Amino acid sequence: MKLYLVRHSIAVDYGQAPTDAERQLTPAGVERAHTMGKYIYELGIKPHIIISSTFTRAIHTAEILAKELHYDGPIPREQRITPMGRYEAFCDLVAENLDHEEMMFVGHEPMMSMLVAHICGEGVFRMEFKKCGIACIELLRFRPTAKGELLWYLTHKILP
Repeated sequence: MKLYLVRHSIAVDYGQAPTDAERQLTPAGVERAHTMGKYIYELGIKPHIIISSTFTRAIHTAEILAKELHYDGPIPREQRITPMGRYEAFCDLVAENLDHEEMMFVGHEPMMSMLVAHICGEGVFRMEFKKCGIACIELLRFRPTAKGELLWYLTHKILP
């Protein structure tokens, strides 16, 4: 089973929206999400489900990626992958979607890097999860907690 963890693309600064949850993507953020989506489509990435945080910038990133990946399924919105999400709640979310062999989750920092740390490094692995960065994890088990291997991590700076 593969998990694709995606941090939302570039959003407007704090204070440019009524609330943090309502921050929109910037034009550069929209462009970056399209570019990343096209690139991972060429790599053969085909998630069976895309799940987004409930925050606007993550929803918009997920919708753009879905378009570029030719994904036409629903994009559930989940509070459990907002910036305040908890690892245990994420494990529950994975367990609820085990009928999908490849899952994409679009969320935020510090949640995304925390998930990589817990799933792949016993909580001690550190990384800086860039905006619109994508981590691919081979999930080895999901209970009692998720454990897996980081297969790759992609940022816009290494795209051709």
